[in-house]
Amino acid sequence: MTPEEQATIKENLRQVAEILYKNTPSTELTRFETIELTVREHIMETVGPEIGDFFTSQQEETLREEKEQFAPCVGKITLSSKQAIKLGLRKGTRLSPHLEKCCLLLVANESFANAERDIEILTGVRIPHSTQHRLVANYQLSEPKITTRAEALSVDGGSVRLRTPLGQKSEWKNYKGLKVHERVGVAFFQDNESLIKWVNQQSLSRNITCLGDAHDGIWNIIQEIGTSQTIEDCRLMIVD
Repeated sequence: MTPEEQATIKENLRQVAEILYKNTPSTELTRFETIELTVREHIMETVGPEIGDFFTSQQEETLREEKEQFAPCVGKITLSSKQAIKLGLRKGTRLSPHLEKCCLLLVANESFANAERDIEILTGVRIPHSTQHRLVANYQLSEPKITTRAEALSVDGGSVRLRTPLGQKSEWKNYKGLKVHERVGVAFFQDNESLIKWVNQQSLSRNITCLGDAHDGIWNIIQEIGTSQTIEDCRLMIVD
């Protein structure tokens, strides 16, 4: 970008800022936080969509197709079906790839309801919890694999609290997790068979050091790992 182009951008943006300032209620200009949120709202509702529409319109020869709105982090952008395909958007989605990643990061660590609240705070975009639930249900995660022989692993269990109708007692359900040391970790919710199947599909050393607590359920799983030649003595280390 040339100095002249930079100067043009600054001058045009200064004019845009003056117009937006004139159309902002004075009550939104008394605290820095409200100014910050107001500026973000202007960017997402007025500035971002115009810039985004310009960028995407350059990827298509004709603009005569029926258009639909998509929700990226820069404000709503209108695309035709041809544009959406050319830009790599998944069929049936209305969320941008980056916004999808933001949702998936949040729902991996908290409830869908909290993710709805937090994504709006962080990005300014409201994604209903039901939409985020469908996103996760339709998302295909690649199965982790190890590329070198595993020599040590750990198995443990835990409990997660399930949501119940308001006023009813919470339910706690068990899961099992397995970590191939210095490699990857996996967890399976009430599905020990899938856990055993996964680890037995990995590259295992002839002798494996297994780490677990004294719970019989842990060692019942370890006994199913590998073959009789692979596991010589699982209870090498017991942590209670």
